[in-house]
Amino acid sequence: MRTLVEDGNGAGIRLETGNLHVTNAMFIDGQCGILTASDPRGSITVERSTFAGLGKDPTGNGAHAIYVGAYGSLKVVESRFERGTGGHYVKVRAPRVEILNSSFDDSLGRNTNYAIDLSNGASGRIAGNAFEQGPTKDNYGTIIAVAPEGVKHSSAGLVIEGNKAWLSPGFKESTTFVGNWSRDAVTVRDNDLAERIAVIARR
Repeated sequence: MRTLVEDGNGAGIRLETGNLHVTNAMFIDGQCGILTASDPRGSITVERSTFAGLGKDPTGNGAHAIYVGAYGSLKVVESRFERGTGGHYVKVRAPRVEILNSSFDDSLGRNTNYAIDLSNGASGRIAGNAFEQGPTKDNYGTIIAVAPEGVKHSSAGLVIEGNKAWLSPGFKESTTFVGNWSRDAVTVRDNDLAERIAVIARR
């Protein structure tokens, strides 16, 4: 599925309200793969799907592979994110997230930002994922961001565990696995991190 529009806001799936369950889909070489409005009662589940070459935006505002507004929850399982061309791989404003057993391969990314952006904080679990931090990024300092756009939801129940993260050969900087802009004590444990990746930092 490939969607490009002049305002940079194209999406393979655009959702205004209601639940969504995506399985075995491919979103390739477009702007947003999935883009939603807000529905606090709704839930979104993505399973065994691929998001590659997403984030192009001629307006300069930034598209994202997945951008979920203020929905009730987002669950991503056994999915692949790669070759981003701007923005974040997963940007979500929901208060509840599960991102499990997925891969974020930024080795061929260009002008990318966070792998996971929990824009306003969230509880839930990020576990069993693989992250490769690529060498050509707009923002190289953080892999997973917690509440970088202000706290609206508690992150005290957020657990980030059992993930693996490493640096592409061309990545020359140091980075941080979890950047925490909230005042909550996020649980970060049992992750396998390469040298030059700090575990967590207060922002």
